[in-house]
Amino acid sequence: MSAGRHAVFPQRAVLGAALIGVVALATLGGFLFVNTLYLQDVRGYSALQAGLLTIPMAAMLGVLSTVSGRW
Repeated sequence: MSAGRHAVFPQRAVLGAALIGVVALATLGGFLFVNTLYLQDVRGYSALQAGLLTIPMAAMLGVLSTVSGRW
């Protein structure tokens, strides 16, 4: 039996989910980069301070990713 026509998951759905995941992670990475530049250049924080200010967001991403995976 070929896997193309009678696949358990439609290939379009898997491709769409993978594409959404890549776009979401690229957007998050871009936001973190621009946010760090903003904190350093505009707000005048040091690199260490800017990094420490992003820890709450990273912690919440870690906590909520486990919750959303179960959900």
